[in-house]
Amino acid sequence: MVGIAAMRHILPPGTMTSADALPTAQEDIARQSQMALLVTQSYLAIATGSFRYFNGLTQTFAAHQHSIFSHLVRGGLGAQLSEESQRAMTESVRAYLREVGELAEREARLMQTELAQLAEAITHAAPASDTRSDRQRRWKVKL
Repeated sequence: MVGIAAMRHILPPGTMTSADALPTAQEDIARQSQMALLVTQSYLAIATGSFRYFNGLTQTFAAHQHSIFSHLVRGGLGAQLSEESQRAMTESVRAYLREVGELAEREARLMQTELAQLAEAITHAAPASDTRSDRQRRWKVKL
């Protein structure tokens, strides 16, 4: 309260109408800081999800590259691939694509969950709005 009394001596009369003005300003600053932190966390969640996805892609590619490329090289050297070899190559490619698709779905679900949690936190951090003013029509209907 000493700070408020000092502000009353510094500011001209009528500038501060109540002692509640400073706590309200501090609450606004705290709310803005919290909002900035949550937005930063959302950027970090997106970046982390992207890195996780690309890391998973490289691991999946590394796991399948030998079998896929060995079949492609044999076919590229002019050797006729047997039906069994063609089936094995097809299954290797299909397994690779299936794993890439599953990885994308899993990462999308994780990111969606993280961002939904952050969106909820941002909603709670935002100031409550007057629902009546949000629904008020601001235009006139043309006749």
